[in-house]
Amino acid sequence: MHVIAVTGNIGSGKSTVAKMFAAYGADIFDADAAARSLLAPGGKCVSAVQNVFGAAVMKRGLIDRKKLAVLVFADSRTRRRLEAIVHPEVKKIFFAVVKSGWREDPDKILIADIPLLFEAHLHRYADWIVVVKAKREQQLTRVMQSLGISRSQAARRNRAQIPLKEKISLADFIIDNTGTTQQTREQVKKVWDSIQKKIQK
Repeated sequence: MHVIAVTGNIGSGKSTVAKMFAAYGADIFDADAAARSLLAPGGKCVSAVQNVFGAAVMKRGLIDRKKLAVLVFADSRTRRRLEAIVHPEVKKIFFAVVKSGWREDPDKILIADIPLLFEAHLHRYADWIVVVKAKREQQLTRVMQSLGISRSQAARRNRAQIPLKEKISLADFIIDNTGTTQQTREQVKKVWDSIQKKIQK
């Protein structure tokens, strides 16, 4: 299985780009969705999060993800405590998907939509890394609208990630998502075609 990792800072549009790649027939792994499932009712990380963070992040016996987010993005040490619980389990899900894909078809392509690709050290398992970039104001506006949070909260989440310049320096391909959807889609097509040529060699 060939793994194309798609990443970028929050609000860059990486999930949109990942779906554009998947439209060419590739499978997709959504790290955010995996993390949400781990924190959902009955999820594998629920009891550990409750034990570590207590009632402050609970509501009617369930994890309140908004309360949890406010807590972890206010303090880096608290955020690392959550990551220590969730990241290993997300990795297990990712590795299971890759292993299953290899068994089904070694030539299959997996689009790995992983926001914290470098932070979680999963970049070493990608054959190609695609970094999606956007202007900072675009990022913040998108995050504010999608999550219904304030500008300061959006900025805090952005600062919690590795700087975009550092991610770009580690990328095999860069997609500029500051323009129109069509312009982004055209860039995705070029990257896809380039990778197809490399695979077929």
